[in-house]
Amino acid sequence: MKRSEVEKIVNLLNDMIEEDGIEDFPVGSCENSIIKEAIHARNVEIADKIELTDDQIKKLFRNQVPENFDISKVGAVRSPMTGDRVFLKYENEKRWIPDLETLERLGMTLADVKDITDAEMREIKEGFGLLSSKLW
Repeated sequence: MKRSEVEKIVNLLNDMIEEDGIEDFPVGSCENSIIKEAIHARNVEIADKIELTDDQIKKLFRNQVPENFDISKVGAVRSPMTGDRVFLKYENEKRWIPDLETLERLGMTLADVKDITDAEMREIKEGFGLLSSKLW
């Protein structure tokens, strides 16, 4: 986490403290925008770590790279029905990530994998699985 992000969180927590205790967030408060900012900052941080050439991206997607692909907008997801299978989510499409090495090559770790519900997983269109980074 970047220092500026930590400072925002600390300031947020300090603003919630009252003399009698911690104040609850009112419904529709700024908490959602702070969470969205943190997620966006994490995605940008991941994208900055990724150093894939256009050729490597083509190999990763088996020459079927999504139109207007932006690596800063990817995420990793799984659900109870997928078990330990992790998927790369880009927009409304998911692609199976075949191994840990490929996940790491994408700049993510297992800690970055978001658990979603089975219903949410079913709503995401499934594309061809990614090619293992071992084969690039």
